[in-house]
Amino acid sequence: MVQSETVTADNSICGEEIPSLETKRKTILAIVITYAAALVLIFGVGWFNGNILPNLTGFVRSVLMTVVWWPLLIPTIVFMRRDKEALKDIGFSKEKIPQQILVGVIVAIGSLLIFIVIPALFGLQMGYVGSLNIFSNVLVFIYVLLANALVEEVLFRGHLFKNSQT
Repeated sequence: MVQSETVTADNSICGEEIPSLETKRKTILAIVITYAAALVLIFGVGWFNGNILPNLTGFVRSVLMTVVWWPLLIPTIVFMRRDKEALKDIGFSKEKIPQQILVGVIVAIGSLLIFIVIPALFGLQMGYVGSLNIFSNVLVFIYVLLANALVEEVLFRGHLFKNSQT
């Protein structure tokens, strides 16, 4: 059964604003451009990780392993500025930041234990091939948190997810 909706004179359905066709086109174009740029940049990160990082050592390598992911945020930042969006508009809030970080860290540590440490204790290796060295795992944890998790949250669950809902 098709439900009928009443469109009012101010271009809204039951109080919700209907996006114009032009707005929808801009949103779809932004999503396509952002995904295409992300794919190109991911290939660039893969090339960088395979060709440049093996020649580096120590602190410089650790920093570059993290920072090399941040250019993936450029398309998101460009479109957020174009749309005059703040971080609050894509789901980031200033409320209870310590609690949010604590919950995220606890979940990440739990995942680390479940998928890396416990299988390694039984001689299994799932995904990341690492060691039980605490310092090494802390560095990996920081890398994953600052590189992968931050970029993924802002890129896919932030701006793109919000705009795919329109």
